[in-house]
Amino acid sequence: MATACRSDDESICPLNYETEAVILDDEINETIVPPLPKGVKLHIIIDACHSGTSLDLPFVCKINRMGEFEWESHQPNSGAYKGTSCGLAISFSACEDDQTSTTLTYLHPTQKMADSKEKCLSCGEQQRVSLEDRCNACQTVTQAPTNEVFGRTQGQVPRLEIRNLIRGFLRRKINQLTSSVNNYTASMLPCRSQGRKRALLCGVSYKGNIWELHGTINDVHCMRYFLVEKLGFPDDSILILTEEELDPTKIPTKRNIQKALKWLVEGCKSGDSLVFHYSGHGIQKRNLTGDELDGYDESLCPLDYETEGVILDDEINETIVQPLPQGVQLHAIIDASHSGTTLDLPFVYKINRRGKSGWESHEPKSGANKGTSGGIAISFSACGDNQSSYATDMINAQIVGGHHQKLAGYGCT
Repeated sequence: MATACRSDDESICPLNYETEAVILDDEINETIVPPLPKGVKLHIIIDACHSGTSLDLPFVCKINRMGEFEWESHQPNSGAYKGTSCGLAISFSACEDDQTSTTLTYLHPTQKMADSKEKCLSCGEQQRVSLEDRCNACQTVTQAPTNEVFGRTQGQVPRLEIRNLIRGFLRRKINQLTSSVNNYTASMLPCRSQGRKRALLCGVSYKGNIWELHGTINDVHCMRYFLVEKLGFPDDSILILTEEELDPTKIPTKRNIQKALKWLVEGCKSGDSLVFHYSGHGIQKRNLTGDELDGYDESLCPLDYETEGVILDDEINETIVQPLPQGVQLHAIIDASHSGTTLDLPFVYKINRRGKSGWESHEPKSGANKGTSGGIAISFSACGDNQSSYATDMINAQIVGGHHQKLAGYGCT
């Protein structure tokens, strides 16, 4: 049994719900949905009244009487996240939130109560249910023993046939739904974020230098495609800095990158989703403040770093991490050497070659705050702070002049 509370929360009723209360959809969602990591699938079948959104999932696929279905967004107005941690949760419900489900005993002829009565569909005779499969008055087949195969009897559709028709219809629709979930596009299943989406994609190739990189610009184009086509980012919300750009303000110089980082977080508010992607060279510089555990600052190398200098992790942290308010999420992908702590975040999650993992504190000894203002910042790095990453040709991995010819991306060495 399930109920719909006055505040429109759906809930399920345990045996002792009259004394211990019901279990709300908020609690169910919090317990079994957000914890789901990437690669984990959860299938739920809720056979109860008012069960349409018993798991409080952010998107609902509805099927009408014609067999057509479409996605609806059920994300809360507060911006609270009700989805998984990159896993997949699918719920099948007996009815919608405003509907009541009914027990249909005629679909289960072998489980009817011995003292109940039934009307014969052929002669209309009321009679007590027995283990017989024929009407006591007209001898018409009224119940189908399990696994018995037969056709229509005196113009009547046998109940086993009805049950199989329903099962077949549901199987087809479930297959269509599963296919839709597995092959969704941004237009079919909206991105989870209700706020503004904004991305800064920076690819530096250092064309004409001995340390030229082949593929960084392609990385940027691939990331733009992923954000727009798969995550629903508006094309005009993505700022791209590469040497191919005709606009001089979009060349990846130090000044342009600094201005673009400020643009990325400018005016951000709860519900916003921000992305910073950098593909290029990175180096380490000796730290003079004593805030780095290894004694070095990590830094990015803009196109003109030889004359204008690098961009230190301290500046990146101060510009795009510390200003993040509650409800804002920033994802950074740093595809460069010495990129382990390029955002200077206070905690680092490390995984070794044996699969052992754990959190490390990188909070500065001075006590300086390197965290956000309530938001979430997550950075994915190509390698550790003391490592170098190399461009790799995924086809033959031939080294040319000390560097791999790059096609797809950097690999950690």
